Amino acid sequence: MKTVTKYFSSKKAKKIIELYKEFNTNLLPRIIKYSLTDPKPYIEFEWINGQPIKKNNLKEAFIELGKFHKSNFIKNSAVGFSTLCHGDFHEQNIIESDHGIKLIDVTYLQIGNNYSDLDYLDFFDWFPISTHPWMIKDENYFNSYLEGIELNASEKDIQIIKKIIAYKALNKFIKNGIKNNIDIELEKKLLSHNYKIVI
Repeated sequence: MKTVTKYFSSKKAKKIIELYKEFNTNLLPRIIKYSLTDPKPYIEFEWINGQPIKKNNLKEAFIELGKFHKSNFIKNSAVGFSTLCHGDFHEQNIIESDHGIKLIDVTYLQIGNNYSDLDYLDFFDWFPISTHPWMIKDENYFNSYLEGIELNASEKDIQIIKKIIAYKALNKFIKNGIKNNIDIELEKKLLSHNYKIVI
């Protein structure tokens, strides 16, 4: 069996192992073995044989993400609910495999708000592909996601949820950009000129 080994801090590796044991991880690579005591703690995952998802199959990926979140439901929040989140849901981490859609790279696996996995969904066509190739233009993918979590929402509520997701994502992008010395002028401009909402 082909595998891939990822090295983590002991704390991070332990957290990932705990999440795998507690939650439904059917969309994620299986853990083959791990060590938390080696000089370099590691987790060995199964190798997912496949290709990054094609644009015309993204709808199915968002449906599957919704099902994944719903299956790991913890409790309702003011907006959405807490669940197991992949933490880095973008096209390069969504694989069309021999066994269906899989999500690779669980480095940022965490408990969080379900909508936080939609940070890279560009609802309002704000981000140029040339500078932000990791963003996913929303071609009704949000509705596909809602189908996955089995949420029927009015158009008004959907627009409110989208604004909240985008607002929180912009703040996260700015925080990460400052931390990693990445240009965030566009994100700052978008936040200051397009967003005056209270969460």
